[in-house]
Amino acid sequence: MGYLIAVEGLDGSRRGLQAALLCEAIRTYEPVTLFRLPNYEAGVFGRLIHEVRDNRHGRWSEISPYLSALPHMLERITWLPKLIESLQEGHVVCDGYTTRNLAYESAKLPPGEREALIEFIEQAEFDSLRLPRPHLVIWFASTNGLLETTHKSGIFKKALFTVYEQLISRH
Repeated sequence: MGYLIAVEGLDGSRRGLQAALLCEAIRTYEPVTLFRLPNYEAGVFGRLIHEVRDNRHGRWSEISPYLSALPHMLERITWLPKLIESLQEGHVVCDGYTTRNLAYESAKLPPGEREALIEFIEQAEFDSLRLPRPHLVIWFASTNGLLETTHKSGIFKKALFTVYEQLISRH
């Protein structure tokens, strides 16, 4: 069984490029598969995530994070058979995985309410849905993401950065 590596970061942090470069490096020694999650083009849940993020079903910032986290969970569970198969054949690098969901959804809440949501999402994803926990999470903390992302308020971006730092310090 291979290692599951999650590459995380703010929008605009070029985490996709870094995930691809990491795959290239691993591939010189071991088999590796790259997953880009969410995959907005593949599957009903990926498309729903894209629509929710584009505010087509109400303002994303106003949807309860307990509800807006669910399409991400469901999308990952649809990829679970391929993810397990890929882990049996080698390593897996995910450009976005569970930590992204934890960060983006909990940043919508006041600091005192975030831990309960994080526990809910982790229990749902890892215990109930039995998604594999990543062996390693690499977080790109580029502040360029804070500057380049224009569809979220500055307050939210700062909260998101803070939540990512808290999540990383937990592991």
